[in-house]
Amino acid sequence: MTQWIQERELQDKLNVIIFSDHGMTDIFWMDKVIELNKYISLDDLQQVKDRGPVVSLWPAPGKHSEMYTKLRAVGHMAVYEKEAIPDRFYYKKGKFVAPLTLVADEGWFITERRDLLPFWMNSTGKREGWQRGWHGYDNELMDMRGIFLAFGPDFKSNFRAAPIRSVDVYNVMCCVAGIAPLPNNGSWSRVMCMLKGPASSAPAVPPRSLALALTLLLLLQ
Repeated sequence: MTQWIQERELQDKLNVIIFSDHGMTDIFWMDKVIELNKYISLDDLQQVKDRGPVVSLWPAPGKHSEMYTKLRAVGHMAVYEKEAIPDRFYYKKGKFVAPLTLVADEGWFITERRDLLPFWMNSTGKREGWQRGWHGYDNELMDMRGIFLAFGPDFKSNFRAAPIRSVDVYNVMCCVAGIAPLPNNGSWSRVMCMLKGPASSAPAVPPRSLALALTLLLLLQ
């Protein structure tokens, strides 16, 4: 891509942003599996949603307190009643949030029982294939952080910013594209340090950068 940009002499006109939505961490499915059936009766559950780092449970009527107490004693995971889910997750106010939410420690995998792990058939036809990495753990973990790389006329060179959040990227994209951002949950103070322009939320460049970015996207497809 950089060669394509240089061949067309766009290096002083085009800003490029590369980022990911999340990171990944190693998992060890033979050693780090939490099987719920070892601690509670699955018959006491009305519903289970998902398997992995975060699992939602709907206990049967009259079973909530007993199940909560038993699961809190299980190692390598946190158990939250809906009201106790940390505010930083921005999750507990959702109308579909379960009465109990389980959050595994990094690298651990929660499932009802081991045979329900998401294997796939390998070349031998046996159910033993398995991914070596996973995401969806606590977003404060270092491995869950994504990448953000940017270069172009509006970005500082050889500059390393402090960690930003995914919601901050919108403000950066609007700024370099010459678009006034709508109200959003991103923080301008976390990203303005990486830009050459004035410390303001106003767009720093004319809208032609947007046209160049769209042209690049179409040509690279």
